[in-house]
Amino acid sequence: MLLTAGQGLWAIWQYRADAEARLLSEAGRTAARVVGMLSLSGGVPDAASALVAADVAMDDDRVYGIRIQTSQGVQCGMRRNYQWEPVPWDGEIMEDTVQGMSQIKEEGRPVGSVEIYMSRRLTNEECALTVRAEAVRFGLNSLFFSCLLIWLLRRYGDLTRLLHFLQTHWQGRQAEQEREEPVSAGELAREGAPVVPPAPASSTAIDLEKGRRYMNAHRESVRITAGLFRQSFRGASALMGRLFARGAVAELSHLGRLLEVAAPCLGADKLTEAAGAMQRALNDPQCETPALAVEACAQALDEVLAALA
Repeated sequence: MLLTAGQGLWAIWQYRADAEARLLSEAGRTAARVVGMLSLSGGVPDAASALVAADVAMDDDRVYGIRIQTSQGVQCGMRRNYQWEPVPWDGEIMEDTVQGMSQIKEEGRPVGSVEIYMSRRLTNEECALTVRAEAVRFGLNSLFFSCLLIWLLRRYGDLTRLLHFLQTHWQGRQAEQEREEPVSAGELAREGAPVVPPAPASSTAIDLEKGRRYMNAHRESVRITAGLFRQSFRGASALMGRLFARGAVAELSHLGRLLEVAAPCLGADKLTEAAGAMQRALNDPQCETPALAVEACAQALDEVLAALA
């Protein structure tokens, strides 16, 4: 976007420079044409011919003013007022202009000069249109590339992971996990609870990034995830009752964390919320109904297992 903005600013600056050069050139050419008209009378122009030449020059709406001076004291000029009407020259310039000048010569000797003042009003309006067009182009490019970036982040999972991280941080789950005592995998294995294996280290045997791309490209691979979920948590509902009956809060909280992490893989939002609510109820000393939270989580898990079956 910085590159696009830089290109737009460069185009605006270049257009303004070109418009300024064109205006200066046009002012010089207009002054030269007036000198050519005055030279037709032969000799040093008089006041009448100078006035006629000034009237002809003021027919161009771009000309703000004209002043003709000769060595014999002839001085004639016109300028425009606030209504853009020609009025006699009074030496005041109330408009942003550029000046062009050409000398009146007789037998190679300068005998006077013609000064033309071109208004920048029209060029400023054209520059304003150019700025508006560049702003619209920049806005359209910004919208297109922003949408493309959001789609790429969504397509390859980066945006999903970011939203999940923000949600986890907002709910304070990391703080709750730090306060809870870790539960050994061996103890839960003896109870029959499903254990999530640790993330494998990077090696030549596996490529997690390649596996993620494969799952994104092959939607039918979600059946493998569903089968693993059903195989891992098919006895977890009964296990919740046994753990709660003997007061194993730490083990039950760990099982809730496993369900809270695994349920979003199937889109089981109800189970995710129930597992989170069970953890909060178990770790809140002021909660009077932790059994209801455990029962609701077990019921949500049964519904998911029934749907998978």
